[in-house]
Amino acid sequence: GCRSSGGLSLNIIARRRSGKSNLAGVIEETLCQRGDPWVCLDPVSAHWGIRYLDDRGQPGKPSGHDVLIVGGKYGDVPLDEKGGAALAQIIVETDISCVIDMGAETMNASQGFVADFATELRRINETPRHVLLEEAHVFVPQQLQYDNQKACLGALSKLISMGGGKGIGYTLISQRPAGIAKTVLEQIDNLF
Repeated sequence: GCRSSGGLSLNIIARRRSGKSNLAGVIEETLCQRGDPWVCLDPVSAHWGIRYLDDRGQPGKPSGHDVLIVGGKYGDVPLDEKGGAALAQIIVETDISCVIDMGAETMNASQGFVADFATELRRINETPRHVLLEEAHVFVPQQLQYDNQKACLGALSKLISMGGGKGIGYTLISQRPAGIAKTVLEQIDNLF
C-alpha cells in the first residue's frame, strides 16, 4: 500500500460531543485500510473501539482492523507507565498500529510516559507513521501545570517539528485550541 501519511499534519477542533473522536476514528480506519501504521495517544479511553463494531458502547463483533490496544479496560496488555521508550521500540520494530489508552492513569504518569515514548519514536522511526493526540491540550499545553508537562511538551514539540523528515505525521484533537502551545499549532497544515 501507499505509505504517504507520514509528515501530514492535521488539527481537529470542535466543541465537546461534536464528533472529533469519530472523525479521528475514520482517519484511523482509513490508515488501517491503506496499511499505514499509526499510534493514538488516548488519555480519555475513546479509541479502543477501532477493533470492534460498536455494540452500544461495548465491544461487538471484530472490525477486522489489526490494532494493538495497550492499557485500559479492553487492552491486550497493561500500560507500563515507565515503558514509553520500550513501547515505541516495539511499535517501530513490528510496524503495527496501536492505541495507547491512558484513561486510568494519572496526568503525571501519562505525561511522563508520552515524553519517553515521543523521544524514542522520533529517535528510531524510519518509515511513515501517523500519531494522533486525543485531547492534545493535555500533552502540548500552552500553560504548564503538572510535573511532567514540560518534558512531555518538549518531546512532542520536537516530534512534531522534526518528525516529518522521518516520516512522522500527526493529528491534534482538542476542544480547546487556546490551551494548545502556539509553537505546536503553528506547525498545522490542515484544520477540521
